[in-house]
Amino acid sequence: MAKVFVADDNPHVHRIVKETLEAEGHEVSGVADGTRVMDALAGAMPDLALLDTTLPGAGASAICRSVLERRELDGIRMVVVAGPLEAVEEGDPLEPGVHAVVQKPLDAGMLLDLVRDLPAPEAVEGPDEAEPAETTLESLVSAALGSPSAGLSRAVIREQVEAVVAASMPAIVDRIADRLADRFTRVQDG
Repeated sequence: MAKVFVADDNPHVHRIVKETLEAEGHEVSGVADGTRVMDALAGAMPDLALLDTTLPGAGASAICRSVLERRELDGIRMVVVAGPLEAVEEGDPLEPGVHAVVQKPLDAGMLLDLVRDLPAPEAVEGPDEAEPAETTLESLVSAALGSPSAGLSRAVIREQVEAVVAASMPAIVDRIADRLADRFTRVQDG
């Protein structure tokens, strides 16, 4: 199930998106006024946002820029919805953060394709990310010590902990690099 947000002042657009996507089990919310979009987006945290180019109060371009500035809204796929008379050329460069530009009138097939094209939800995070820092530290200590033995000096324990941290570091660096690369790719791809 995807969460879709519509920012458009045309009630027909809201109706077609709602009827089409809710019939497929998706959740739809939205606003008709550009001044309320950012708060509504933050509250809804949708997977996909359909943004009217000429929304009163703040059009799609301004909204996209604002979304990109707010880290908590990272991951929202933004699609600009142009009016039927607005020139939309295939191959025109997209605004930063925009995934696609579609033209009204919207149809059911187009909307379903947009939802189908959403990236798959990230895999459930491993226990290293789900656990609080103290638990993770305890697991590193346990791994370093193996089964506790009496008489280990602080220096020996320190060496073992350093070995475990050094062995874990490449995986941590890879995970951070993968997330950053994915984030930059989404911004560049729009």
